[in-house]
Amino acid sequence: MGAIWNRVKFVLLVVRIAIMFLMMNVGFRVAFLIPPLRPRAIALFKKMMTEDLKLKLEKGQPDEFYMEQALKAVGPNAWKAAAEITMINMRANVVQGGKADNSPLVKLDGTHCRLLDFARKGRPLVVTFGSCT
Repeated sequence: MGAIWNRVKFVLLVVRIAIMFLMMNVGFRVAFLIPPLRPRAIALFKKMMTEDLKLKLEKGQPDEFYMEQALKAVGPNAWKAAAEITMINMRANVVQGGKADNSPLVKLDGTHCRLLDFARKGRPLVVTFGSCT
């Protein structure tokens, strides 16, 4: 019963993500087509990027640059990435102090490996997340 319920939750989550991306995609496209709404839509996108996602945007870019970036951010590739991340998270059974999931990783040189490839007997494997920027 638990496996069926997890699949139902996953399907509902993917549907919710799809609807959200579709609404944002249509909303931005309509706003960009209506000249009086365009500056407000661009300002909203900039706010989402800088305040919500904490990204630094280049100053002096033309409005068309931000329009293109906004449509990429809510386009099919973004939806696909969100669905893949959701699927990985739904399959994860991570518990503090529990056994680690052997997730696939990509090294800085582009080669592929698995998380537990770095584990050694008799020493804990510590994984930290952060940014060097």
